[in-house]
Amino acid sequence: MSVLFLASLLVMTSQDSANSTVDAGTLLAQGISRTLASTRRAQIDAVSYRLRFELDDAMREVRGDATIEFTCTRPRGGIALDWDGEALDGIVVNDTAIDASQCTVEANHVMLPAEHVRDGKNIVRASFRSAVGATGTPLTHYHDTASGEHYYYTLVVPADCHRLFPCFDQPDLKATFELELEIPAQWQAVGNMPATGDVVEQDGRKHVRFAKTPPLPTYLFAFAAGPFEVVGNEPRVFVRKEKTDHLDADAIRSMHRSSVAWYEQRFDAPYPFPKLDIVLCPGFPYGGMEHAGAIFYRETSLVFDHEPSGDELLRRSTLIYHEVAHQWFGNLVTMPWFDEVWLKEGFATWASFAALEALEPTRNAWLRFLQGVKPSALAVDVTAGTVPVSQELDNLANAKSAYGPIVYNKAPAVLRELESRMGSAAFFAGVARFLHDHAFGNASWEELRSALQSATRNQANTAHVDLDGWSRSWIETAGIPQVRLELQIEEGVVREARVMQRRSTRPWSTNGVERPSCWPLRFQLLAQGASGAIERRLVTLDRDQVRVPELESRAAPAWVLLNSDDAAYGQFLPDERSRAALANELLKFDVAAGTGAFSDSLLRAIAFRALEDALLEAELDPATFVDVGVKLLRQERDAITFGRILGSVAHGTLRLLGNAAKQNRCIELETLLVTILADDDATDADSATKKRMALRTLTRIATSTKSLELVRNVCDGTIELAGLDVGMEDRFRCAACLFAHGEREPLQRLEEAAKSDVGKYAYMAHAADATPEAKARVFSSYMQETDPPEQWITGSLSFFHWPGQEQLTLPYLERALDAVLWVKEKRRIFFMPSWLDAFVNAHSSRAALETVEKFLERRKDLPIDVRRKLLTVLDELERTVRIREKFAKD
Repeated sequence: MSVLFLASLLVMTSQDSANSTVDAGTLLAQGISRTLASTRRAQIDAVSYRLRFELDDAMREVRGDATIEFTCTRPRGGIALDWDGEALDGIVVNDTAIDASQCTVEANHVMLPAEHVRDGKNIVRASFRSAVGATGTPLTHYHDTASGEHYYYTLVVPADCHRLFPCFDQPDLKATFELELEIPAQWQAVGNMPATGDVVEQDGRKHVRFAKTPPLPTYLFAFAAGPFEVVGNEPRVFVRKEKTDHLDADAIRSMHRSSVAWYEQRFDAPYPFPKLDIVLCPGFPYGGMEHAGAIFYRETSLVFDHEPSGDELLRRSTLIYHEVAHQWFGNLVTMPWFDEVWLKEGFATWASFAALEALEPTRNAWLRFLQGVKPSALAVDVTAGTVPVSQELDNLANAKSAYGPIVYNKAPAVLRELESRMGSAAFFAGVARFLHDHAFGNASWEELRSALQSATRNQANTAHVDLDGWSRSWIETAGIPQVRLELQIEEGVVREARVMQRRSTRPWSTNGVERPSCWPLRFQLLAQGASGAIERRLVTLDRDQVRVPELESRAAPAWVLLNSDDAAYGQFLPDERSRAALANELLKFDVAAGTGAFSDSLLRAIAFRALEDALLEAELDPATFVDVGVKLLRQERDAITFGRILGSVAHGTLRLLGNAAKQNRCIELETLLVTILADDDATDADSATKKRMALRTLTRIATSTKSLELVRNVCDGTIELAGLDVGMEDRFRCAACLFAHGEREPLQRLEEAAKSDVGKYAYMAHAADATPEAKARVFSSYMQETDPPEQWITGSLSFFHWPGQEQLTLPYLERALDAVLWVKEKRRIFFMPSWLDAFVNAHSSRAALETVEKFLERRKDLPIDVRRKLLTVLDELERTVRIREKFAKD
């Protein structure tokens, strides 16, 4: 950087930032610093991009041209344009060609010289080249090995757009985009806006131009191209031709249309864009991405090669409703910075379950919310690595670390609590006002809070809610309340009853800031009296403890369940008396009889969750927990609840029990799963879902001759399981199970017989190979920057750590930890937490715990976000070791 440029940059920053001088190294650091973003936001406005890309088969680079227009105020220090592609082949600023020597490059920024930037309208033209790969690049290439075809799609969230073309890559500099793609004539192309027409040239290529977008942040710019089939219209579905036979296009298109209509009505705002396309991308690393006007989905999230289970259909519904909700939350109104990414992700998750309740009432939306959303948030929020919902973020280079269960799971949980406090009418009125006031602009939690507060004043029969206080507790404070009931009982009579809260865990911090340890809570308390009658009480807990006089001076209840309506967010632990009684009640419960408190499926799930929380606090013997779970599995009719219990039972069996108890209960669980799979009379949809879950769990735990024989026959297709359509994914799971036990032939036969693209499933299955050479080979492939696809690697991590291979994989724990900074830089948003969790929590030994602790001690220089992610996953291993050492007898 030149001395003159540095001096002028410092002057510019000083005058535009309340006379505070900012170090240029901070301003122009790698990534996009908040200081740089704020400086540009004060100077730059009216941004537009005209973009052209040239795409072809099997390309490793994409060529393109960009025309960037913007207005600038007081450009004394020049303008920093973000760019981190392969090459800039030419740049013109306001009709003046700029020699490369005149453009200073600092980190991933190109400095447009001050003498060429005008006060007012500016036009920058650039020709560029950017990398294309199977993973790790903003333009992804997928090679279908079965058909030989090539597919391309963009993915630039949260701040990778400048790796594709030069831009101002920050969410509060919204811009319009005009796109042109030059592609082979036989390909299809899709972008954010409708195409304005194809121009076919004689060399077998065509130009596809798209209409100008409304203002969008750079992370929402998108296109895809390749030999897609296009199914239907309004909305259209783009899909690989060979997947059309498995595509339920009518259902998928109907769900998009119905959710758009429902959101339009509930948000009192029309759908913001002229079209909505559905693009099914092979190898896509996320379930979906909400690009404005063209939602990209992982192909396997919406296309099944078998009759989908109830759980798969539920995930499909909530995924679609989540991505469609983003067209308002995130796309129409965008957060100014990724510290408030929860504003789009938390709202989209909350909205998806509200839509599920309205559009598919038989799906038991809020039971599924309890089972599928809250647990992930609670698992993080009890750890030292947790963070507030609204997080500090100094640079978009670290924005990937802002994503996770706090954003996706805690935020919707506390939003539901807020909706309950305010009432739905006032809550939706505030949301509608927010969307109306800030359409196609940027707005923060402060603006939404103001709209909601106004709604509480304007709606009749709405209780006042102190939203500032609520925000301090639930949005700005890290951690979670741990709530307990304390009963003083004398001669069978309750003398005093108190509900108390405290902070579950003190989050790790570097700033020493202390937050209040009390949260505003309102929840239902359920008690079974000595007579057997069930009583409900509403508890308001806005300080560290309150008395519950309704329980006093009367016979002690048999059990008490806190938060029995699941309205509140927190860790609600049963007292010792209730733990034993709840376990006994669930062991005795008879679904067929359909009587008693726990005949209600939501209440039964809440009770089981309370026992699981007690287990994780080392207050309940894991053997008791597994026994309760197995009893419930034998009679649970709801397939999704069955799956949630099965996952908890398998986890408790494989990780928390001592060797003797583990062996006995594994045999019992295997026997139960084989019995479920062999039931020829169970052929309804719920039974099929239960069988699929049973098969997938059996492949992980099978050790007996009978179980392995069943797995082998399913893999080879020599038997059929009544009511269950076994697809290629599950056959490869069976092959992986056998491979892990030393049988290589079933996997080889499956690969040779496959007629479709099964590369992902084969890659995952090979990771289960129980030989040192295979583990070394697979781990080496993890360290390749551009291949294989990231989705393949993520899917293979649990296969690499196949049950029973702990000693074989333990040496890779330290290597995986040492690679974490490379992983953070090279992989996408959700990969690093998955990487750490897979390698840390594949183990349950003190040796593994000490390996991680020594790494943390040795690497005190770890970035804060990485340390927090590691502390989060370490919590489970710490709890596992503590539980085993307390309860295991061997």
